[in-house]
Amino acid sequence: MKAPFPVRFWRKIAVGAPDACWPWVLRTDSDGYGRIKRDGRFIGAHRAAYELHYGESVAGKFVCHRCDNPRCCNPGHLFLGTHQDNMADRNAKGRTASGTQNGRAKLNWQIVRAIRAAYTPRKVGASRLAARFGVNRCVVEDIVYGKTWKEAA
Repeated sequence: MKAPFPVRFWRKIAVGAPDACWPWVLRTDSDGYGRIKRDGRFIGAHRAAYELHYGESVAGKFVCHRCDNPRCCNPGHLFLGTHQDNMADRNAKGRTASGTQNGRAKLNWQIVRAIRAAYTPRKVGASRLAARFGVNRCVVEDIVYGKTWKEAA
């Protein structure tokens, strides 16, 4: 006979001191989160930990980590929030990859400075620079008007 879900779940957690992270000990998904099957579908281990500990459904809500450790299932490290709460928490902790720290960035500070230096309204416009540097016109406009790549302004 299969053990009840809570028993199966807590066997997969390295429970430690109350203030420490309690990591999921099995494989994780590509983002580092533990996954467990419940009622025929996979859910995040941290979501299961929250529900089991607090007895509250997390449907339609985000279960966020105060510790920023995706493996962590310590209920004391978890809080419910909206997508906006989760993004605000990320930004407050400085975990937003921007500029050259973003792994998908096509530009660097040297190119950004070249775009700003070359931009001349009605002569060398955003469309021409976008084609030259292989980016969208809106990217060039955001650089020129200081909406992005602000440190190089």
